[in-house]
Amino acid sequence: MEISNEQIQQIKKQLTQQIESSMQEPQKSQALQQINSMGKEQLIEFLKQNKMLQQSEGEQQCIFCSIVKGQMPSYKIAENEKAVAVLDIRPLSRGHILIIPKEHIEKPENIPQEAQELGTQIAGKIQETFNPTKVEVKIANIMGHEVINLIPLYEGKDFNEKREPASEKELKEIQSKLSQIKEEKTIKKEIAQDCLFCSIVQNKTPSVKLSENEKAVAVLDITPIARGHSIIIPKEHVKKAGDLPSQAQTLSKQIAKKINSKLKPKDVQIITSNAFGHEIINVLPIYTNETMASERTQVNEEDLKELQKLISIKPRKEKKRKEKKKQEKKEPWLPRRLP
Repeated sequence: MEISNEQIQQIKKQLTQQIESSMQEPQKSQALQQINSMGKEQLIEFLKQNKMLQQSEGEQQCIFCSIVKGQMPSYKIAENEKAVAVLDIRPLSRGHILIIPKEHIEKPENIPQEAQELGTQIAGKIQETFNPTKVEVKIANIMGHEVINLIPLYEGKDFNEKREPASEKELKEIQSKLSQIKEEKTIKKEIAQDCLFCSIVQNKTPSVKLSENEKAVAVLDITPIARGHSIIIPKEHVKKAGDLPSQAQTLSKQIAKKINSKLKPKDVQIITSNAFGHEIINVLPIYTNETMASERTQVNEEDLKELQKLISIKPRKEKKRKEKKKQEKKEPWLPRRLP
């Protein structure tokens, strides 16, 4: 691997940063002196010996790859499948973060979407925690590895142009404040655990089910506004009405049709609402004003079971199976004549 003089200087800066943040005197001074006295060939050999620079099967490693693989110490903030976020230990400003793609990316257009998403997530956390006037996003190429810089800009404060190392105490404090970022999968899992409707979908909370499809489940409201009041629950935790799956809306229309057919209300209204941060669809029969429940008391089990029998919709496969069985009874099996 060919390394330019400019890259050699960048490598020395990175090594210096790591030595200053991870070593104590007198080893720190000795290591710094050794790095600064190395020529190009000596430095390359040093990097190879420490498995910080090598080539194998066309894949090259660098200091950022070493950080990603945990071979070099860093102050990690967060990570996802494709990228890791660490504190720059020679920051341009307080909270300066590097988003490092886990693969050795050499061109900015190849930076994975997940790295950009992680950058957006952390930029929001920086804004929330340190309240800068802006978080500037800059892409840089160091040692042939594309990284994303998140640089907070503060009113009346200039950049740390000398790139002096931040103290270990300050870095740990910033790490503690920013590293509370959670992956989206973890957040969804925690939401699902706290949400009553997600608990119903997962069969952790008992319900009176009417029907379901791939994206939604229909259940009776056990404290209904009116007799037959049903709820369509998306199987994923949907926060906005605009994100409701079409299958949930289809199921609501099917239940409304069945209610209209079996319970004979004057009207059936389909209304979206949000409870526990989860969008649901209410299928609400309208009889007369007098029959609307004001206190929404719980319906007894016997009535719920009766309603379930009346307005539940069997899945299509089950329906077809029963129709086939019925047809077979009408047309008894006859032995086939052999040719």
